[in-house]
Amino acid sequence: MPTRRAFLAAAGLLGGAPPGAFPAAEAGVVRAVVDPGAGSEFQTIQRAIDHVLDHPPRHLVRVIIEIRPGVYRERVKVPRDKVNFVFAGQDAASTRISGAMSAAAAGGTFFSPIVEVNGNGFEARNITFENTFGVGSQAVALSVHSDRAVFRNCRFSGWQDTLYAAWGRQYYRDCYIEGHVDFIFGDAGAVFDGCETLFPEVRPRGHLELRALDMLPVRWLAAPRRRFRRKTRGKACFWGDPGGTARAPFF
Repeated sequence: MPTRRAFLAAAGLLGGAPPGAFPAAEAGVVRAVVDPGAGSEFQTIQRAIDHVLDHPPRHLVRVIIEIRPGVYRERVKVPRDKVNFVFAGQDAASTRISGAMSAAAAGGTFFSPIVEVNGNGFEARNITFENTFGVGSQAVALSVHSDRAVFRNCRFSGWQDTLYAAWGRQYYRDCYIEGHVDFIFGDAGAVFDGCETLFPEVRPRGHLELRALDMLPVRWLAAPRRRFRRKTRGKACFWGDPGGTARAPFF
């Protein structure tokens, strides 16, 4: 089996900015700050996405949106033409994008995400994505239709269908994912590295659907150094329901 570095390199997920803060100055990088307080240039994340490139540089490399601590109660969409966007928070516990939207109210599961990412090369770090609708319907916190998407130190919270890894090559590092029914699903090629999943103590059985995902020329779902835990005691949980022709270890 290839090393983690070789695997990520072959998948096109190795490279970019290293963990930690981005350089203070970098050619071709556009920066914006979102702060819910009065007097800031952008008070909502969506407005920053829509207007940060009103006057783009000649050779655009990356767009870094620094999201200051706060609870952002808005639905956010990164369009397909917004590539190489970065959501940079300071701490996932204090920087949350939150909403309550069910599939029933939205008109379907795939219309319910609180945050929807369609642009390639997306990256997020130190951000919480949450759908607080709760029991009774599918309710997606984050939908990712992005190739070479990277998430570091992020939290994904919901109940059913929390994280929709829809398409493309995706890398999740040191993330926390919470849900109860099918809460990780999709057709992306996803690597969960050092991540943790939690089943809330509400129902006697939790079901995590880990389908075989498209990666390289074969179908993969890789979970190196992944931890699964639950709040319940003496209650059964289904740790996985893999399908397709997955070749990589699930747990």
